[in-house]
Amino acid sequence: MMGLRSGEGPTHPLPAFFCFLFDRLPASARKERWAIDPNEWTRIMLLCKDRIGGLLLLAFSITYGLLSQNIHLLPFQANAAFHARTMPEVLAVMATGLSLLIILFPASLEAPRFSGLNWGLGFAFLALMSAYGFLVRPMGFLLATSLFLMIGFAMLGERKVWRLVLVAVPAVVAFWALMTIGLDVFIEPLPSFMKGS
Repeated sequence: MMGLRSGEGPTHPLPAFFCFLFDRLPASARKERWAIDPNEWTRIMLLCKDRIGGLLLLAFSITYGLLSQNIHLLPFQANAAFHARTMPEVLAVMATGLSLLIILFPASLEAPRFSGLNWGLGFAFLALMSAYGFLVRPMGFLLATSLFLMIGFAMLGERKVWRLVLVAVPAVVAFWALMTIGLDVFIEPLPSFMKGS
């Protein structure tokens, strides 16, 4: 492959290990997907948008998994097969595995682009998620989560109220029933002022 063997073409920062692998790729792969300037190989391998997203997801997953260990367990839950930490731990492991797959096998080598992104919508979702975190206890899980989903869908472009309600409310009620009734993990469904004394 031109530019990858010594004495052929200009020098480049490609490590010897990548040179070895690159030379042994099938001709079709080199021609269709990997036919890029070798001088750009290291930059693309490190900075493609899929790999950056995978690194961010990995950092979030590890942090989430570590923080899940701070969830308080009652004495009788310590040896239970399923408790309040189980789902967070499973989600953290699955997300960690997914992020590693994304880092090792990115679907695209496209470099990240920041122009043309809807930054306003992204910050609006951050504000919405922060508000949900503060309101889920005083408003109760059912009302707060239903409103969170409906507002989120509306921000993404859905304008039919009946469709927002039809999608969000049954999903929230079903999830609450699964966790509280099916898995015996209690989630307060009602606003604080409606709780029993």
